[in-house]
Amino acid sequence: SFLYTAQIGDYSDGLSYAGRDALSPNGAAVRDAAGNPADLALPAPGSPGSLSHGADVRVRAHPVAVDDPPPPPPPPPAVTGVRAPGPDGGYAAGSRLEIAVSFSEPVTVKGRAYLILNAAPAGSGGAGGPHAPLPPPAGPAVPAASADADASARHAEYASGNNTATLVFAYVVQDGDGTGDLSYAGTGALQVGQGGAITAASYAGRPSQGGSGGPGAPPSPPAALPANTTLPVPGAPGSLSGSADIAIDTARPVVGIGLLAEAGPAGLPTPASQAIVQGALAGAAAFNMLDAGAAAVPMLNITVHPVEPPLHAGAYRAIAAAHALGPGPAAYIGPAGDVAMHAVQSYARANGLVVVSPASSDPSLAAAGDGVFRLAPDGRHASDVISKMVADADAGAAVLLVENDVHWQYVSAVQSQEGA
Repeated sequence: SFLYTAQIGDYSDGLSYAGRDALSPNGAAVRDAAGNPADLALPAPGSPGSLSHGADVRVRAHPVAVDDPPPPPPPPPAVTGVRAPGPDGGYAAGSRLEIAVSFSEPVTVKGRAYLILNAAPAGSGGAGGPHAPLPPPAGPAVPAASADADASARHAEYASGNNTATLVFAYVVQDGDGTGDLSYAGTGALQVGQGGAITAASYAGRPSQGGSGGPGAPPSPPAALPANTTLPVPGAPGSLSGSADIAIDTARPVVGIGLLAEAGPAGLPTPASQAIVQGALAGAAAFNMLDAGAAAVPMLNITVHPVEPPLHAGAYRAIAAAHALGPGPAAYIGPAGDVAMHAVQSYARANGLVVVSPASSDPSLAAAGDGVFRLAPDGRHASDVISKMVADADAGAAVLLVENDVHWQYVSAVQSQEGA
C-alpha cells in the first residue's frame, strides 16, 4: 500500500495517478516470491481497475477556505477566418464549392455542423435568389433555435477537418440558386444539429461522479469546452465574401429571336405565315421545357414582327422598329426573298444582327464575316439539280415553267453558260 498526505494547495476533482508508468520502484527491485520481476504497468486512468474508476476521491487542501473555486477553464477556440479554397468566379448548377472555417486551435466536431448561405432560390424566404442583394453586413446572428426554420435555405455541410484547426464545408449549387456575392447568412450562420457540438480538441475536463463534494465545494469542470462559433461580419476582412469573389447563377440566359412574318391587308400574318409562326412558337416552347442541366443552355424567346408590303421595305422597317426603343432580338428568321434580304443586309451588318433567310438564293448574300445567312442553294446548285433530273429521266429536252425572278435569272444564266 502507498500513503499520500495532502499538502496545502493540493487540489483534485478526481484523484488518479499520472499514467500507466506512474508506479516507480525508485531504485528498488519488485519481485514475486519466486524472484521473478513484477510488471509495474498500471491500468489506464479511468479504465476498470484503475484508481479513478474504482473510487471518487477529491482533494481540497486550500490554505484559507475549502470552497475556493478551481482554476477557470482556458479560453474556448474561436473562429479566425472563413475562405473559399477554390477559384473566384461564377458557378452554375451542379458545381461543388468548399468553404474553410479556421479556428484558433484544433476543434472536434460531434454530429452535424453546417453553414447557412445566402444563395437560396428567389421567393423561398431565404437570404438569396438569383441576383438578390446581400443581407446587411452587420445583420444579427442567426439564433440556434431558428436555424432550421426555413427548409429551403441553402447549407454548406461539414465535410472534413475533425480534430484540426480548419473545418471544411461543402456546398453543391442547385437549380434556382443565385447570388452576386456568395456569403453566409450572418455572424451566427455556423450551426450544429440537435445533439451536435464543436468543442476544443485538446480540452479534457472530467464531469463529477457521485455527490457534489460537500457544501461549498466548487463545481466539476465541464466534460468539453464549446468553441466560439461566431463568424466575421459578412463583407468584413476574414469573412467569406470579404476574402472571395464568388457568384452563383443558375438562371438560363434568354436569347431573343425575331420571326419576320408576311402580313396581310389587316397587318396580321397571312395564313401561310401564321402556320410558320405557330410552328416556331411550339418548337421554342418544347425546347424551353428541356431539362437544361446547366445554365449554358439558353431559353428561346420568339417574337413575331409582321412585314407589310412591299416586302423589301417592310422587312427593313420591321427590324429597325424592333431596335428603335432599345436592344431588340439578336437574330431574325426571314425575310424569304432576295430583294428583301438585300434591303436589310446593310442594317444587319452595321448592328451585328444575325438574319437567316429560308428561301433566298443570291450567292452575294453568303458573304463571309457577317451575320446574314440563307438556307436555299444558289443558282449554280439549282442548275446542277435540274440537269441531273433531266439526265435521270433520259429526256432530250425539258420545258420549265418558272417565275422570271432573280432566282431564275441565275439558273438561266448558268444553263446558258453550260449550253443546256
